[in-house]
Amino acid sequence: MKKLVSLKVSDIEPDPEQPRKDFREDVLKELAESIKEQGLKTPISVRAHPNKRFGGPSYMIIAGERRWRAHQLAEIQMIDAILEEGSAVDPDAIFAHQLIENIQREDLNPVEKAEFVAQRIEYHREKGIERPNEAVAKELGKSPSWVSKTIQILKYSPEVREVALKGKLRDYSLLKKIEGLSPAKKHDALEQIRAGDFNAKEFFKRKRYDRKPAGPKQEGKGGAEGSGASKAKEVADLRLPVAGETWLKIMASTDYASLLDRDVPDWREKGADEIKPLINKFLAWVADTKELQVANG
Repeated sequence: MKKLVSLKVSDIEPDPEQPRKDFREDVLKELAESIKEQGLKTPISVRAHPNKRFGGPSYMIIAGERRWRAHQLAEIQMIDAILEEGSAVDPDAIFAHQLIENIQREDLNPVEKAEFVAQRIEYHREKGIERPNEAVAKELGKSPSWVSKTIQILKYSPEVREVALKGKLRDYSLLKKIEGLSPAKKHDALEQIRAGDFNAKEFFKRKRYDRKPAGPKQEGKGGAEGSGASKAKEVADLRLPVAGETWLKIMASTDYASLLDRDVPDWREKGADEIKPLINKFLAWVADTKELQVANG
């Protein structure tokens, strides 16, 4: 059951479980100006406050916190709201409403989105659901792989999550690329992002990232061997017969393990034949990483 009401902005409180925590000041100002000029196009959704305190707000927001904040900024005292009652205020119904309002929005902070989805997975796990990831995927109308991809950002390094959380970078695909960089290049990218100077196209178009120019060929026993051939030999040396279990230990001891955890969660349980493709990709990563280290001194 629902009804349209006009409420005092001061008599409403945000939902502490609301997934959106990042409210950009410039966007709020634009929305406030729009509401001043044209009025509120879509009412917010509220419910009776579940923990009302004496003298405190009587209502809690279900969806529309940004519109409510814009009203405050515009110093507008009243706001149109849809008051939800009955089954509509069931926790699962509220969750679904907030999903429609937030998860499907492209501008939702990827860290907030991941935290919200992870929170929902934990909710289903505590209820004894056997496959909580699949349960959340069904609620969202998404695939289980989308759910897994979305929460992977929570495994990223704190500094990468920080720039996403602060709204410095919202493109999930770029965050994934930056997380996969060597420590030196990751630091370089994050510094540029914090300074507002990051140009993804320029940064990533140099696949080898400022490769150090090859020096003059050196003659030695058995013929000439340039720096490229030397590096190729170093990588080739890694292809000496090594047991699959040993390869797993080698990969687990490097930064490459975080990439595998993200893209192939079960890689540590794979058999010898199954890890061959991973080994080839690992060797290519080793070559790139060595090149990065040389280029950065």
